[in-house]
Amino acid sequence: MTLVRLSTAVRFSLSSAPEMAAPFSQMHIADASADKCRAAEQRLIRAGGSPTAYIGVAEQTAKDVVTRLNPSGLHFIFLDPFNLQALPFSVIKAFSRLKRVDMLIHLSAQDLQRNLGRYIQAGDDRLECFAPGWRDAVRLDQSQRAIRAGILSHWASENRALGLPPAKHAELVSGTTKNQRLYWLIFVGRHELANQFWDKIRSPGGQGQLI
Repeated sequence: MTLVRLSTAVRFSLSSAPEMAAPFSQMHIADASADKCRAAEQRLIRAGGSPTAYIGVAEQTAKDVVTRLNPSGLHFIFLDPFNLQALPFSVIKAFSRLKRVDMLIHLSAQDLQRNLGRYIQAGDDRLECFAPGWRDAVRLDQSQRAIRAGILSHWASENRALGLPPAKHAELVSGTTKNQRLYWLIFVGRHELANQFWDKIRSPGGQGQLI
């Protein structure tokens, strides 16, 4: 099984220790920052992994990684962008070419809530890369909460169109002091068994529906 981690801000590394019964056969990590990418690479090496590192924006590194993967293998993708703009839908589309793939996606609830006003202004296309075609699918003459829900609903429908439906329940991570919404962890996969695994490991206390 292959582990792929794409990020624009590496905070931690995922590893597959040698003593595990079924370690990842390949590990690929990527980041736009060379320093952060190399730091994550060294941490994985110290943990016993053998990662392949890529430096560059996610839109390009996703394409590069896919060409190195077995199209019939088992693959787990972790997408960890800094904000919504750093999660182009083209990244998900690139990995959707793989036959057996599951993804865990970090989606910034804080970014959508804090910056929605500027994102929906005429001429601002920063959300377009995240959810292509959202302006044709979402009415803007409604509350900001409804607009946010509409954008996420459209994003989810675009995933379903690729054959990668988001799991019913997402993991909402909130701040410890003011309980502010920070981000969602969204599981996306093709096989029902993968969704069953997700339901078993996610935190019941942090559960929530994306829309």
